[in-house]
Amino acid sequence: MKLPYLTKNLPRFIGEIKVLPEHFEVEEVPLYPACGEGQHIYVNVTRKNYNTKEIAFSLKKLFCVSECDVGCAGLKDKNAQATQTFSLSLGVTYEQDRAVELINKNLPDLTINWVLRHKNKLKTGHLLGNKFKILVTTDDPQALKKSNDIYQQLGGIGFANYFGPQRFGSKGDNAINGKEILLGNKKKSKKTASFLLSAYQSYLFNLWLAQRITDELYDEQVEGDVYHGSRDEKIYTGPIFGPKMIEAQSIEKLREESILTKEEVTINHFKRCHCAGGRRIAKLKIPDLQVKQMARGLSFTFFLPKGAYATSVLREFLV
Repeated sequence: MKLPYLTKNLPRFIGEIKVLPEHFEVEEVPLYPACGEGQHIYVNVTRKNYNTKEIAFSLKKLFCVSECDVGCAGLKDKNAQATQTFSLSLGVTYEQDRAVELINKNLPDLTINWVLRHKNKLKTGHLLGNKFKILVTTDDPQALKKSNDIYQQLGGIGFANYFGPQRFGSKGDNAINGKEILLGNKKKSKKTASFLLSAYQSYLFNLWLAQRITDELYDEQVEGDVYHGSRDEKIYTGPIFGPKMIEAQSIEKLREESILTKEEVTINHFKRCHCAGGRRIAKLKIPDLQVKQMARGLSFTFFLPKGAYATSVLREFLV
């Protein structure tokens, strides 16, 4: 899907993301601090050239525990320098120093930042969001000016909260396969099916948001919108289709229903596949975004809430 820009009237620049893993730094911001006691040992590490699942599997093997005894709050890409926390259910008597010793000896590519105990396992979504520091390599001498002009225009209205391309797989066919599963034309394991179905829900959200931007309604209130928080904030939400999704009303309800009609799917399809659904904010307000000129390009630093994609923010600046 070709997603429209919010700043289509402004020039962008040609640049590359993730030329090297250390050019894309991401650090989890925890939902709560570890309390210092309990059967779970929280290990905060920094790594590159490994994705989250690979590290979790290595920790599982190293400590001879089951897959369910290793927890994390979110998934991080392999081609990045990521700082995140893993939880290990090792019991209240297991020595923290022993855990550090084992990791340092057997997983030397991981840098341990801290180790603390806590009472519960880390589960998906147990984080506020992520801090990013990203170097976009470019030779464009006007890149900084172009970026500042774009941010000045979007600083007040926010960036479009698209799902990023990594949501749809390296071949870009996750959503297509998800729809086939939804319609009963394809079968996968429960875990794989859930992932692909979620990708299709994400595709439908992107489709909805793209249409809203194309219709020049991104910064407008539409009758029947469902809002996140106070209506005065004008943070409206878009559909993650499913039986538990709060329905929009009036004009906006018709807009959202038209998405399903064109796709020839219904809410009952999602219900049969146990896709609960929900709402997702349409805008990302990023008041702390900073852009600096570096020797090899531009450095972007900012915070995003969980579920938001840094690539969706940066795409607004790039050709």
